[in-house]
Amino acid sequence: MDRYQIKQQLIDFTIIGVQEFLSQNPNLEFYAFAYDCNAEYAEINLCFNTIKNL
Repeated sequence: MDRYQIKQQLIDFTIIGVQEFLSQNPNLEFYAFAYDCNAEYAEINLCFNTIKNL
């Protein structure tokens, strides 16, 4: 897999993740998201910060 494919996968993953979060939580607003990366398992997760969680 080349660098372009990895970037595209990350962008696609992010778009889908944000869409899923918004559809599952229509009454929540998030003000930031971050990538939670686990290099040992080659895993990336999205984390969303909401005012409700403060």
